Amino acid sequence: MDRTERTKKSSGRDLLLVILGITFGIFITRSWYERPREERPAPLLETVEQAEPEAEPEAGPAAVVRTVQGLILPREGLPRSAGRPLQRVEKIEQEIHVSAPALPKPGDEESLEPDMDHNERYGVESFTFRMAMLPPRGSSFVNMMEAFADEIYEESGGRVRFKFYPGGVMGVDPDYIKRMKMGFIAGACFSGLGLGGIVPQARVPEMPFTFKDSDEAAHVRRRVIPMIEELFENKEYTILGWIDKGTTYFFSHDPIFTVGDIKRHKCWVRAGDRLAESLFDAIGLSPIAIPEPDVLLSLQSGLLNAVYASPSRLLQEEWFTKVRYKVEIPLNDPIGAVLLTRRSFDRLSPDLQALMKQTLAKHLKGFNETVQQENQEALGVLYADHGIQRTVPDEDVRRQFAYVGEEVRMQNLGVLWDEEILSTAMSALHAYRLEGQN
Repeated sequence: MDRTERTKKSSGRDLLLVILGITFGIFITRSWYERPREERPAPLLETVEQAEPEAEPEAGPAAVVRTVQGLILPREGLPRSAGRPLQRVEKIEQEIHVSAPALPKPGDEESLEPDMDHNERYGVESFTFRMAMLPPRGSSFVNMMEAFADEIYEESGGRVRFKFYPGGVMGVDPDYIKRMKMGFIAGACFSGLGLGGIVPQARVPEMPFTFKDSDEAAHVRRRVIPMIEELFENKEYTILGWIDKGTTYFFSHDPIFTVGDIKRHKCWVRAGDRLAESLFDAIGLSPIAIPEPDVLLSLQSGLLNAVYASPSRLLQEEWFTKVRYKVEIPLNDPIGAVLLTRRSFDRLSPDLQALMKQTLAKHLKGFNETVQQENQEALGVLYADHGIQRTVPDEDVRRQFAYVGEEVRMQNLGVLWDEEILSTAMSALHAYRLEGQN
C-alpha cells in the first residue's frame, strides 16, 4: 500500500469519527430536554422569583422578593455580579423588603384625583400631591419636606397630602418635566439648571462673578423672583418656594491667582449647562463634561484637577481629597425651587393655596439658614482638617473676574435672559452697593 492510499484511509477514518461525535451530542441533548423537568439535576443557581407587591401602606409599598431552596447568594444578599463571593444556602425561605415607593401608573392624574377613602371617612375632599426629588431619603432636605407634609396635613384637616419619590427614582430634572406634563407627578424639586429648562430667565440669580457675597445675591434674587414666578405661571407652573444651595467657589489642585491660571487646569463642567459653558468660553478654557457621579473618579485618575462647588458639596462628594486650593472669589449662588403644575395647584381652594405656600415658606426659611450655616462649618473643616489653602487675588485680578462675569451676561442676553430682567437685576445690585457705601 503506497503512501497516498494510506493518507486517504486516514482522512476517511477521521471524518467518520467527527460524524459519530456530532450524532452522539445531538442524542444527549435531545435526551436531556425530553426528560421531565422534575427529573433533571438541580442547577447551581435558581432564578429569583419576585412576588407581587404587597398592599400599599402609608409610606409606600415594599417589593417582596422570596428566595428558593438551593439558591446561591452573595454574602450580602441577592446576586449582583459574578465576581463577588458566593455561598450555597440550603432550604431558605427569606423575605427581603426593598424600601421604595410604588411609581405612579400612566393615566394617574396626580393631585387631580381626590383621595376617595379619606373623603368617605371624614366627609371632606382631599388631594394627594405626588412629588419627585433627587436628594435621598434621610437627607436634611427630604426630612424638611416630610416635616412640611406632616404640618400641611394637620393644618388642612387632612385635605392636603404629599407623597414623595426621593433619591432620583423618577430620574432627574428633564425627566421631572416630562412626567409632570404626562400627569405622572404633580410637581418636583428642581435645581437652577432644571428651572432654566422651563424658563431660561430663572438662571439670572445664578450669574457668575457678579455678586461679591451672598447678601448681594439674596438682594437681587428678591427683586427678580416676582418676574420669574410670573414667567412660570405663563408656562402653567406654580413656584411654591425657593431653595438656597450655598455659594460656590473654584477648587483646584494647583493654585489659581489669575483668570489665566484657570486656563491651565482641566476643569469639570456639568453637561448641558449653557450658563457654565458660556463662563468657560469667556475664560478661554475648554472644560470637560462628565456626569456628576464620575467626578471623583476623574479627579483621582487625573482626568480633572479643578471643580466648582459649595464647601459642603465638596465634603459630601469627597472631592476635597484631590484638590488643595480655593479661589477666594465667589463664583455664584445656585438656587432651586419646589414646583407644581398649575392644573394641580388650582384645584385647591384659595385658603389651601395660601396655607401651602406659607407653610412651605416657613420650613424653607429654616432649611436655607441651615444650608448657609453648614457651608460655613464646612469651610472650617476644609481649612483645619484637610489643609485646603486660600488664594486671595488682588484688586486687579478681581476686576479681571468681574470682566468675565460681564462678558457672560452679554453672551446670554437674548439666550437665557432678556434685557428687562437683566436690567432689573443689575439696577438692584448697583443700588444695593450705593446704599452700603452711605
